[in-house]
Amino acid sequence: MRLLHLSLSFSTKLSGATHSTATKLSFSAFLRR
Repeated sequence: MRLLHLSLSFSTKLSGATHSTATKLSFSAFLRR
């Protein structure tokens, strides 16, 4: 049970980091326009 919670929080952090990176990339692309 604890392992499941650990993997869940890890995947959440991973997706959060990916989302913030994509947001930064799209924002920089918007500024370059």
